[in-house]
Amino acid sequence: MPPSTFARLAATAAVGLLIVLPGCGPTAAPKQAPEPAPSPAPARPPTTPAPPPLGGTLAVMIDNLQQARPQAGVDQAAAVVEALAEGPITRFEVFVDHKVAKIGPVRSLRPYFATLAESLGAPTAHAGGSPDALNMVRRGGWPDLDQIYNAGSAFWRDPHRQAPHNLYTSTDKLMAAVQAKGYSLGEPVPIPRGEMMESGTPAKAVQLHWYDYSASWTWNGSQYVRSENGTPHVMDDGTRIESQNIAVMVAPDRIIDQAGRRQITLTGSGQGWFFRSGQMFEGTWSRTSTGWFQFSTAQGPMKWAEGPLWIEIISRPSWLSVS
Repeated sequence: MPPSTFARLAATAAVGLLIVLPGCGPTAAPKQAPEPAPSPAPARPPTTPAPPPLGGTLAVMIDNLQQARPQAGVDQAAAVVEALAEGPITRFEVFVDHKVAKIGPVRSLRPYFATLAESLGAPTAHAGGSPDALNMVRRGGWPDLDQIYNAGSAFWRDPHRQAPHNLYTSTDKLMAAVQAKGYSLGEPVPIPRGEMMESGTPAKAVQLHWYDYSASWTWNGSQYVRSENGTPHVMDDGTRIESQNIAVMVAPDRIIDQAGRRQITLTGSGQGWFFRSGQMFEGTWSRTSTGWFQFSTAQGPMKWAEGPLWIEIISRPSWLSVS
């Protein structure tokens, strides 16, 4: 059949199909509808600007007794160290490197916390301290910000909370005291960043026990969220503590006086379990008398995700459980 005859038959069949099966497609070319006007792009929610950096590091001792909760400013720290003071409850040493409007409640200093601030050269805000801690401060001539003895104007008390769990400070007030005393700020907390070469062991829940007090970290898909004694750990503005980075380390301790004060050995080396982005890496910690913690795994130095680092110090491995 000639090509021209074939083309005519095909066209005729196509027209017949359109007539016989009107429900299967258009019977005529539709008129082109005008393009709808584009919808305006949804307004982006305003972003909270990052707080201005301080240009260095400050350390603040924070109360963690039940009467001190909810606290303020702990969620804004670059790093937090949690360890026992007297009795069964821990205390926090927070390291801040940007502006924080309210930090507290502020409590007293202990020697093992003092050595960590000293290793960075960080001015340390506290309210008094144990005899050994105060002797260290005075003997070392370091940048001390003590509410009781030399920096009262850098602190205030909240009349709506019970003393001594009502003492607060801010980076503005601490910076004013630092400048008035001619101090320098401390070095940044060393937190190596980057990716690990290999994956760790999945770790969705990290449970820590100190006598009759406990803390836990639960992975929610993007962060570990923190609870204390089974209750979400929130700040006084309702913000819950969260972090991608948790270092758990075993350090020996012993009671040294009738007041129940402790000596916690934070030099040498020991066991460590490091949690990052829902995974656990086993390894060791080490520290010299003048340096910061080094965390190591079989892959080499532990590398952390962005965000704050929490360092949890326990006395024995049985105080940690992971699932």
